[in-house]
Amino acid sequence: MLLLLSASAALALPPVHALAADPLRDPLRERFKHPASPGAPSGPGAPSGPGAPSGPDAADAPPALQPGWDIEHYVLDVVLVPSSRTLTGTATITATRRIDDPGPLLLHADGPTVLSARVDGADVSWTIEGEEVWVDVPAPDDEIEVVVSWTGFKEDSGSGLQWGDPIHSFHEPSGARNWLLVHDVPADKATLDWRITLPDDRVVVANGEPTGVVDHGDGTATWTFEMADPLPPYLMVLHASPTYEVWDDPDSDFPVQIWARAGHLDDAVVDLGNTEEILAWMSDRWVPYPWTRYRNVLAPFGGGMEHTTATTMGEELIDGSGWAELINVHEAAHHWWGDLVTCQDWDDIWLNEGFASHAELAWYEAQFGEEGRVAYFDYQRDSYLQWHDWEGTFALHDPNFLWGGTVYDKGSLVLEMLRQLTGPETFDEILAEWATTRAHGTGTSAELLAVVEDVTGDDWGWYFDQWVYQAGDPAYTWGVHRRPLAEGGAQLDLWVVQSNEDGAWTMPLDVAVDLSDGSRETDTLWVDEAGAVLSLCVGDDVIADAVELDPGARVLYTDASRDDARFADAPLICGQPTEGGADTGDGPATPEGAAGFRGGPASCSAAPVLGGLWLLLPLVLRRRRA
Repeated sequence: MLLLLSASAALALPPVHALAADPLRDPLRERFKHPASPGAPSGPGAPSGPGAPSGPDAADAPPALQPGWDIEHYVLDVVLVPSSRTLTGTATITATRRIDDPGPLLLHADGPTVLSARVDGADVSWTIEGEEVWVDVPAPDDEIEVVVSWTGFKEDSGSGLQWGDPIHSFHEPSGARNWLLVHDVPADKATLDWRITLPDDRVVVANGEPTGVVDHGDGTATWTFEMADPLPPYLMVLHASPTYEVWDDPDSDFPVQIWARAGHLDDAVVDLGNTEEILAWMSDRWVPYPWTRYRNVLAPFGGGMEHTTATTMGEELIDGSGWAELINVHEAAHHWWGDLVTCQDWDDIWLNEGFASHAELAWYEAQFGEEGRVAYFDYQRDSYLQWHDWEGTFALHDPNFLWGGTVYDKGSLVLEMLRQLTGPETFDEILAEWATTRAHGTGTSAELLAVVEDVTGDDWGWYFDQWVYQAGDPAYTWGVHRRPLAEGGAQLDLWVVQSNEDGAWTMPLDVAVDLSDGSRETDTLWVDEAGAVLSLCVGDDVIADAVELDPGARVLYTDASRDDARFADAPLICGQPTEGGADTGDGPATPEGAAGFRGGPASCSAAPVLGGLWLLLPLVLRRRRA
């Protein structure tokens, strides 16, 4: 029985100080990431998803697709019997050939037993190599229809089909093959018709538009859905329960719904009731919402998953507190980044997860302004650094682990730093261009770089080289020296060098000096391997209250340790030194163990700026890739 609600519940975002004080909060957002999800890699060095085909003619296959065929459409007809936990299925597949001699059609199965295969109405043979099913295509036309039937599924895998109430499926990265017969790679997107037969007391929701229900009069019914835009197998989903309650957003121009089992809907409306507002905000920033409907479907599941038009939300995340809103933002953003534009292969999963995680930051900024942006930047940075202890350090591209802090948090921060460098309006133009040019297709890091350079007219290879393809992050050592001058006043030298174990980064770092009169002087240093020095000509009547590195949280770094005693004098440009004197040594050291100066910067002796801010050795220019 469907209970239709017509009013949305009031929703309160968590205050900005809550994330700043306790960013992991028990830790809710970490629980929704996928490391606990069955089927995901289990640690550093784990495989990063299904590889290129290994069957006939595999050497000629592009890395993201099979050698000869591009699957255009699936009709997936599955019959599920919950009482005996059995299933049978038939996939009717339309494929077009990509080369003159395409060879067999590749599908994947890890659990299903293939019963039969037909090509254009004729029986054909097939070959099984591990999880790969190669269907013979004896006399290929430009377009073929392949019909394959199977029975069974992979037991106790945790990925694929999940029995119980509700029945539901989860596929990322390669769980579709555990109960369906499909070409299970993210690059091979296809349109989809579902035909799902279950006991007639079950209500079914799946990808796309519902097109009907046929009651067979024998205790079973078949539910049909049509997905007119292409999606990869990892985004296909089925949900079925006899106890669903549904809330329809009354303010949306297209169907926006929440589906939940009895007893869960009220909390879900509190936590997810502003989904339409989130989608409208994203549509204004990027391109209009690209699908016909949006549903949040609750399941006894340990996270959130962006199944196209039917997002799965874990019941444990929904508690009526409002905290799940940020997860809702993440999954909604995936309908652009991951669903509309899909990573071509798992080496570039950050193009899905980093983009969706950055949407969280941008949404938080939209609610709380610059204070919210800084708080969320710090929160994601802290989360990323905490993940280091478990997952190790590796590059965004071709990561060792697909679902942790590097892909999610660092991916977000790399985009935020790019946004700071390009400016917010240009950054949104980049995302709109990315969504437009790659819509309903796939993308790679190299293709994103091309879009960034096309929109800006600048070379950004230097940025992608260090932040996408290089492992690790910068670490800084910095200090302050004050040298009194014979004619009065002083020269205040602020210096920064990199203290990384491996690699080097060229990035702008803001330095701010707070003065006793309440004013603040800020300038930017482009720091590379050689470091940088900023010199200020100051008076001696008042002293600076504080010096802060990266005051606006604009750069990701692992550490920023202060060490005034390590400084080598910069050229004196403010006047003559006092007789026999070089520096006063009166700049206090950083408290031991501190990393940076947010939330309580140390003081240093200085005075109001007289001669302005002087950038000395070196004013580093950005390195460009040829």
